[in-house]
Amino acid sequence: MTKDLDTFSRRALILNKLNFETSRSVFSLSNELKVSLATIRRDLNFLEKEGSLKRTHGGATLKNTAANQKFTTRENISKESKIQIAQKAIELVNSGNSIFINDGTTNYYFAKLLLNLKSNLTIITSGLNTASILSENNNFLCYLIGGQVKNLILATSGSHAENMIDNFNPDIAFISSDGFTAKEGLTFAYEGEANIAKRMIERSKKSVALITEEKLNVIENITSVKLKNIDILITSTKKNNILKPFKEMGIKVINSNRNINVNKNYNNIIKFNDKK
Repeated sequence: MTKDLDTFSRRALILNKLNFETSRSVFSLSNELKVSLATIRRDLNFLEKEGSLKRTHGGATLKNTAANQKFTTRENISKESKIQIAQKAIELVNSGNSIFINDGTTNYYFAKLLLNLKSNLTIITSGLNTASILSENNNFLCYLIGGQVKNLILATSGSHAENMIDNFNPDIAFISSDGFTAKEGLTFAYEGEANIAKRMIERSKKSVALITEEKLNVIENITSVKLKNIDILITSTKKNNILKPFKEMGIKVINSNRNINVNKNYNNIIKFNDKK
C-alpha cells in the first residue's frame, strides 16, 4: 500500500510515524515504506531542513520545540501573556476593517476577543481553531484559506493557501511566530507557516507582530519576514534591554503588561467562550 506513495505523502507519513513513536531508524522506515535507504535519507534531510525533525545517527526524531506540541498543549503555555497581547491587539481593529490572522495560540485568544468585542469585520485566517471561533459571529465575514492541514499545528499552508491569500488586500496582518529577533525578524519552525506569514504581510497595508516574551531573541529554522517589514510589535516583556534593538530600528513597541485592570474583563470573555 505504501510503495506507490508520492514524495509529499511519504514525507507526511514519516512525520506521522514520528508523532507516535518519537524516533525512527532509516532502516525501519525503508522497510515499512518500501523505498530505498537513500530515498529515506533524502526525505529526512529535507524534513530536517524544513524544521520538522532532527537527524540522529541512523535515523531521526521530532524536534523538542513548542511548534511540535499539540495545539491543546501550546494554548496553555503563557496563557495570561497571550490574553494580554490579544487585549492590546484588539485596540488596533476598527469596524469595517479586513484583517489577516495566521495560526497560533496567541491569535486564537485574539480571535476569542474579536468574537465578542468587534463587529463588521472581514477576517482571513490559516488557523482551523481560529476560523471555528470567528464563524460564531454572524457580523463577521470569515475566510479559512485552503491548503495542506498540519495535524499538530491545526493550520493550512502550501501553494494553494498562498495563492488564495493573493486574492485579498487587507488593512492589517496580525502575525504570531515561533521566534522574533532584530536580526532575522519573524522566524518559524516550519517552512509552510513561514511562507504564509510572509505572503500575508506582503498583501497587507500594516503588519503587527504578536510575540510572547519567551519567543523574543529566538531564531527558528526559517526566516519569514525581516524586521523592516514589521510596523508594530506587541509583546509581554517589560525588559528594556530586549526591546531596545526593535525600537532603534523604528518598530513601534506596545507593552501588553500595561492596563492590567482591563485584563479581568477580557479574562472573563475568554472563560465564557471556553464554556461554550
